[in-house]
Amino acid sequence: KKRSHPASPQCLYANTHLQHLAEHLFAVGYIAEQLFKKTVNNEDKTNLANIAYLAGCLHDLGKVDPNFQDWVKKGKRKNNDEDGQHIDSNVKFTFENYPRHNEISTILLNIFDDQFDGLNFHQREALHHVVYWHHAKPFRKTDDFEEIFKTYEYFSKKVSGEDFNHFITQSLSVLQSVKQLAENYGSPNILI
Repeated sequence: KKRSHPASPQCLYANTHLQHLAEHLFAVGYIAEQLFKKTVNNEDKTNLANIAYLAGCLHDLGKVDPNFQDWVKKGKRKNNDEDGQHIDSNVKFTFENYPRHNEISTILLNIFDDQFDGLNFHQREALHHVVYWHHAKPFRKTDDFEEIFKTYEYFSKKVSGEDFNHFITQSLSVLQSVKQLAENYGSPNILI
């Protein structure tokens, strides 16, 4: 499918179809919450529906990654898998030494974790699990990405200093945009 408009350098995108990242996150969170409410009927329904909503709103936050944004704005390459991979296989960049967007989303979730009021330990654990595992674990020759701190170490080597601060600022800005969309649509206002 061809793009109907060029990528804007200021926008953050969720995919090569240039869907705005905040809109994508809110839509997935909203749909996850609604599906959960329609399919689960027990006393934990509301709290678990909130976890489904939060997980949807946070699952791709790692796409704020400047390397992902550079890639997505260049357009789709031939023979590229649609499984969350965002770097072409014919370049020196590899996921052997760089986290994927779901792993970066988990880093951000850990950074912002104390700002999600009202979640108990098990709810936080479920949220982290869903965000991390919304993509299958990639095969790596040596998987040093088992622990979040190691993943952060790899990421901070590639995105450091002012770039990392900008990455955090942009992540918070995206969350504020998602929160605004939630307010506009009457959804839970449980984001940062």
